[in-house]
Amino acid sequence: RFRNVTGVQTCALPIYSRASFQANGLSPERLRDQLKAIAEVNRKLADDGTDFRLLTGTEVDILKDKLDFPDDLLAELDVVVASLHVAGSDEADNTKRLLRAAENPHVHMLGHLTGRLLLERNPYPVNQQAVIDACAATGTWIELNASPWRFDLDWRLWHYARSKGVKCVINCDAHRLDHFGYLRLGTGVARNETAAFNYLMRAARKGSPVGQSRLAFMYGSGRGVKGDPVQAIRWHLIAQAGGNNDPFLDEYMRKQKPETIAAGQEAAKSWIARLNLADRKSTR
Repeated sequence: RFRNVTGVQTCALPIYSRASFQANGLSPERLRDQLKAIAEVNRKLADDGTDFRLLTGTEVDILKDKLDFPDDLLAELDVVVASLHVAGSDEADNTKRLLRAAENPHVHMLGHLTGRLLLERNPYPVNQQAVIDACAATGTWIELNASPWRFDLDWRLWHYARSKGVKCVINCDAHRLDHFGYLRLGTGVARNETAAFNYLMRAARKGSPVGQSRLAFMYGSGRGVKGDPVQAIRWHLIAQAGGNNDPFLDEYMRKQKPETIAAGQEAAKSWIARLNLADRKSTR
């Protein structure tokens, strides 16, 4: 099913390491159990004549003075993503931790370099150019996290990364099956922000509540399009009417001026009226 949805031939499973306890991160023992389980799945796929394969991996936490898994375990994995999940307020310390991860020979890539969540959490302080320089020197890749809440590394730094020869890895940051669709969105972001915006606009106009919600994010955050809180509120309300309510966008709307909210409500009226008309027709 996964291959039919995405069209890919391989899929890595970089599960969180143990420090990410809120996500039930794996201990070394549980990770080794997963290696055995993946090997068994791949054996069955091969016996069935299927060329699709699962890759082993981890998203290992970058701790204060080390990575969350020992090097001998990381060396057994196909894909190792190192991510800073609990950053400090000191730019030098955050940068030092990322540089150390980039220099580890078992780390293939750095994940969501600044840890930002659009419209919810600001990037943590880090010298991104210094990290990019280190990745260029060590051959470490940098993730373009295609989650619409992240889009991290920021598009404005990819020109510099590319000039240094750093490879971009588009990851969907999937936490459920439908998140794999973010790969297409990430590809659009990698090509240019306008392509991503146009993709979401088409999806929104075709009636996709998820596309409408993501479009609201782009307008609200100024990603790939000039920031426009009226349009952000408009598409958020339309997505709500279609059944997709995002609490982060709710909070964003509450922070706007009353006249801005009113303008967004007015802009959403005609679309929501069409939705209500369609609902009435479908229930006759």
